[in-house]
Amino acid sequence: MRDGVSPVETFIEDKRQQRAGLVLRDTAYLIEAHFEFASDEDHNEGKHLDIFNRRVAKGQCFHRPYLGCREFPAEFGPDDGERPHSELAGKRDLGWMLHDIDFDNGMRPHFFRATMKDGVIEVPAFEETRA
Repeated sequence: MRDGVSPVETFIEDKRQQRAGLVLRDTAYLIEAHFEFASDEDHNEGKHLDIFNRRVAKGQCFHRPYLGCREFPAEFGPDDGERPHSELAGKRDLGWMLHDIDFDNGMRPHFFRATMKDGVIEVPAFEETRA
């Protein structure tokens, strides 16, 4: 385009990637989190907890969370004390799931063995998947 020769238009049919997916509907998640301070400055946990609670109550976030890929953004809110009811009683082995990609170590993928117990999947900390 800038060279005066290349075409201005892009035909998306030539660039499009088709994706297939198995998508869950009407799901409910309870997410647990904790603070990890990045420096020795400002270790006021109460202050940071208040900031976090205010932002969650307003639906504010620095990066919009998503489930799997960005096409599936997650809506979130404060914990109302109710636990989602699951009809998935018992234990099920779900196989290996991608936990995250370690971009600092050559984009190495990290997996964990997912097991669902009564509708709950416990996801290990990233450090536990490095072994």
